[in-house]
Amino acid sequence: MVYSGETSHELSYAVSKSPLGKYKYRGVLVSSADIGMNGNETPVMPYGNVHGGLVQIQEDWYIFYHRQTHAIECSRQGCAEKLIVNADGSFNQAEITSCGLNRGPLPTMGTYNACYCCCLMGSLFSKEKLNVRQHRRENEGYIYEESVGNDETKAIHYLTNLRKDTVVGFKYFDWKDVQRITVKLRGEGTVFVKVCIDSPNGECLGEKEIDLSCSWEDSTIEVKSVEGIHALYFLLYTESCVEFMEFSF
Repeated sequence: MVYSGETSHELSYAVSKSPLGKYKYRGVLVSSADIGMNGNETPVMPYGNVHGGLVQIQEDWYIFYHRQTHAIECSRQGCAEKLIVNADGSFNQAEITSCGLNRGPLPTMGTYNACYCCCLMGSLFSKEKLNVRQHRRENEGYIYEESVGNDETKAIHYLTNLRKDTVVGFKYFDWKDVQRITVKLRGEGTVFVKVCIDSPNGECLGEKEIDLSCSWEDSTIEVKSVEGIHALYFLLYTESCVEFMEFSF
């Protein structure tokens, strides 16, 4: 039985020999803010309630869940994480990533939407969960959807309201032959962007001060070459407001 726990941000599970019970609690499958992952107590994403289910796809098990968007609890982005199955059949808590059903790290090629982030935080972000009666659009960055024309089936997705010192992170990439990363941004004033790996305080591969405009524009950041599996973090420092649509290798 998979259910949303009383903390609201995590999906837990219990097991029984009969659908009617008795059930025994076995642990957390996923937290939409990675709370409890390796002892972490700080939310890595704005978070609220969570719903989802457990699915076996061929030999692998996945937990489907959602993250919050639009700086409110009731707008959501569907996600999936692969679960580690132990020898006794129990599951470990899944780390939230940007990989979804990819069955491994993402390749460092092509373009990725910034809304695939699994880390969105900064000094202006609250550590408290969202609830149905509030929004936090004044201070916090958030995942956003914007309609294109009058066609409700078409939209663009991007991160908006990124202020002061926002961290946007993605896990994980298989780094090969990367010499530059291009970011698509818009906003006012300037933003100083640092590209780091492994953690927000990890090795800095490159940095650049970018002049923003009210139109989406590409800016290329030269980066040091690395190899292997690494998380990617963009650190954005600004005195205004930045919007972040995508990045390309």
